[in-house]
Amino acid sequence: MQGQAKILIVEDDQDARAMLEFALSHVGYQVLAAPTGSSALLQLDLFRPDVVLLDIMMPGIDGWETLQHIRESYRAAVIVLTGLADRAIKARCREYGADACLIKPINLQQLYATVQTCLSRLMPNTLTGE
Repeated sequence: MQGQAKILIVEDDQDARAMLEFALSHVGYQVLAAPTGSSALLQLDLFRPDVVLLDIMMPGIDGWETLQHIRESYRAAVIVLTGLADRAIKARCREYGADACLIKPINLQQLYATVQTCLSRLMPNTLTGE
């Protein structure tokens, strides 16, 4: 199933974006990366991702505004990536409709598990073979 799943990474930090792109493509996902919220919004219609990994602190259109746009028009699961580890951020993630929130630095095993959980919610029949 991983080869069929598409992930859009929205991260302004070039090193973090490259690491996430490598890690996820290495385990079989189709991955596209965008450095800004505005470039991600342009890619959504073309790429049609199943999961969006979304950094919150970005210049221009930040992650919160990008998340609002995604929720208005797309079915993709959204996993927020943030360096801020406090309850207010997690509450805001829920309020804005994020499916999950991961604290940086990202633990890859936790990322893989979170992506799989999101995909299983989106595509339950694919996982069960129905």
